[in-house]
Formats: sequence, C-alpha cells, structure tokens
Amino acid sequence: MLSTVLFSIALFGMASGAGKPAAPSWEPVFQGEKGPDGWVSAVVAIGRDDFFVSGGWGITRSTSGRLQRRDTPGHGIFGLVDANPDGIFALGAGELILHFNGTAWVEEHAGAAVPPRTKSPDSLLYSAFQTCAEGSTIAFGPKRILERHDSSWRAVSGAERERFWDLVRGWPSLGATRPARCDAGSWFWLANGVAWSTCQDGRTFQVDCGKLTPKARKPTKCQTLSAAASAAGRIYASCANGTLWEVTSDAWRPLTPPKGAGKELGSISVADDCLFVAASRTVWRRCGVTSP
Repeated sequence: MLSTVLFSIALFGMASGAGKPAAPSWEPVFQGEKGPDGWVSAVVAIGRDDFFVSGGWGITRSTSGRLQRRDTPGHGIFGLVDANPDGIFALGAGELILHFNGTAWVEEHAGAAVPPRTKSPDSLLYSAFQTCAEGSTIAFGPKRILERHDSSWRAVSGAERERFWDLVRGWPSLGATRPARCDAGSWFWLANGVAWSTCQDGRTFQVDCGKLTPKARKPTKCQTLSAAASAAGRIYASCANGTLWEVTSDAWRPLTPPKGAGKELGSISVADDCLFVAASRTVWRRCGVTSP
C-alpha cells in the first residue's frame, strides 16, 4: 500500500512539473586561445547564433558555430560598438579603428603598431558613440578622442575636444539637464544617442537625445558598474563584484551570472532573447531572458 502511494505521489509530481519551462541556463559559446593574446575584451551579438568577439588577437565572428577570424597583429582590440544602422566599430591599440559594413571589416584609421601587452594608454581606443545633434561618431580612449566624418577620422582639439570629453567622461547632456543634486557617477552608451547614467547617490537615468527617463535606484550591492546593454525596455548591467542585474524603471532584479566567470564581466550584449556575457577568455550565452 505504501509503495502504491509513493508511486502515485511521484507521478503527480512529474505531471505537475511537466508543463513548466526549464529555467534558462548559461552555456559557453566562445573560448579564447591560450597565450598572452587569448583574452576576450568585448562581445556584440546581432542574433541568437551570430555574434562578434574581440581580444588580443583581433576579432572573430561566430555564425551558427562557424568562425571567421580577423587578426590585427600589434593592435589588440579593446572594444566593439554596435552603431546600428552604421555597422559595428572595433577599437584598439595604436588608434586602430575597423568598421564592419555588413560584409567585411574595413580599416578606417590606425596609428603605429603597439608592442604586445603594452601598458601605455596613449594611443588606446576602447569605445565609441554617436551624438544626437551632429550625428557624428566619436571614438575615445583614456587619452585619445577622434571624430568620424565620411569614413575618415580626425583628432579634435581646443574647445571642441573639451566639449566631447564632457560627453565621454561626465554627464551625457544630449539636450537633457542633469538632475538636481546628481553628482555624476558611471554611465554607458547603450545605442546611438542613448546613454544610461548614474548619480553618486544611486539614482539612475536613461538619456535618449534629450529625453530623461528615471530608472530604478542602484542597489548598495553594486558599488561600481562594469558593463551595460539594453533590449526590450530593460537594461542589463554587471558590477565590479561579479553580480549581474536586469534593470527596469521599478527595480534591479539579480540574475545568476555564469558559473566560473569570476568578477570580470567586462562586456554584455543582447540579441533576440539571448544575453551574452564576456569575461576573461570566455563568452557565455543565456537565452530566454528578454521574453515577457
């Protein structure tokens, strides 16, 4: 009699859980090679099975598992930026700027090659954004800032340089006034003309070409932000302590980070319903995160 009851309970448990979808899990989808240049710096996904990865070797595109590699000897790639609809920009050492036009990578700018593992930031570029008013693209690093016009890049100077540095390092005004008593914290460019900024007191705001939208206050568990990306009205962010979050106007919802990723969640990208995270030498993917 007892065995019959236990069997019935087991069947009930199987039936009651049969209709529940499995929780999305992380899977490694790219692994950097061993050696000094095998580190991964950024990931940009344009589809569930189509994404770009950059690092010390250059850039690799993975399309349904098929890899296409573009080496950049002497110019490690430190950043990838999706400037839709203008394509993707890769930025690296020696002022290297590559532009993916949908078919191939085109070198648009480069300075002198940099010795491997150099610690000098003088000629390093790692990110870019597009302004609202001018519609121009700005590439920058710790000490460099360049502006793009008609596929050519030029260094800016004087008052113009200071104005762009205000966008790079301070509040991304873009026609929006900084909120009262907001001492600027960290911020990220999410898309062309769209930025996400934080205040030192934990308030966060999305700035979309002059339109200011408050987002939920940053939790105390996240002292320093590492990376951010947006999709479907949500922002996905990583913090320097290795935590991962989904941010809406109402709350920061913690997400389980990839096991073994450590605290180096340095790049995030979202495509279709999949979240991509790059850390150290690995890129992980977790699908089902952006579904309603």
